[in-house]
Amino acid sequence: MTNYCIVTYAKKGREDYIKAMWRMIGSALDRNNPNVDVLYCVDYCGEQEENVVEAIHREYGIFKDEWIHRLIRVPSSEVPDHIEIPYGFKPALINKAIEYGYQNVLWCDSTIYFHKNTWETSLWSIIEISGIVSTENLGYPLMNWITSEAMDVLGVPEEKRLSEDVKQITACWIGFSFNNKTALSTFYDWFVYGSVKKQDGGIFSDHQSEELSELPRLPFKSHRHDQAVLSWLMYERGFPVLPYGSIFCYYDVKNQYDTSDNIIFTNRGIYQ
Repeated sequence: MTNYCIVTYAKKGREDYIKAMWRMIGSALDRNNPNVDVLYCVDYCGEQEENVVEAIHREYGIFKDEWIHRLIRVPSSEVPDHIEIPYGFKPALINKAIEYGYQNVLWCDSTIYFHKNTWETSLWSIIEISGIVSTENLGYPLMNWITSEAMDVLGVPEEKRLSEDVKQITACWIGFSFNNKTALSTFYDWFVYGSVKKQDGGIFSDHQSEELSELPRLPFKSHRHDQAVLSWLMYERGFPVLPYGSIFCYYDVKNQYDTSDNIIFTNRGIYQ
């Protein structure tokens, strides 16, 4: 058992996120020190399951024997169903990592790809110093991407509901250091919000009142589930949101932002 863990999830669906996840895990194991483990959950939805060693070797190109001891699988039955609670699996799996004893956790979507060693680039130090950290979802302030219902539950004051100062994070990666007590309590608030189904007032779920309204709240566009909720909690409690392109960007613009060899990981999508 180490003190550092990368957490991820994939489910069989319209796109092959499971294929992307094996590639992500391969890059994570290859470009991290041996003291960084990977906790993952994969849902084949009843279809034939793959051998993890063969799958990672196929999608990443290599598999080292010592990697198998750094992998922890959580059954899909132990996390909320994505249909009932959109993205509720994220805080649920991070909570599993806490239960295993990890103090520093890096959430990564299945489409993330590591280009550099997180240890050598001090990513884990950034996480430990910050408590909770992600990058800005550039051009997408929170006011456009959160429902009034969610803001009511979260207690967002009126003066902040139309404020471009409240940034939205790119929740495809989020770092947590649970040695920070405020980070731990903020995570548990997010975890509780992510445990409530829509019919019970859950705010990870879409609420149709604004989408279907003849006079929707402007400038509302859509609700971003876990990302919207955590964006507000991080803003409210003073956690840093790093500039987009500082250590992370999307794969197709990597050359634009990686001017000083600064990009640690990208969101590579499924087919790139």
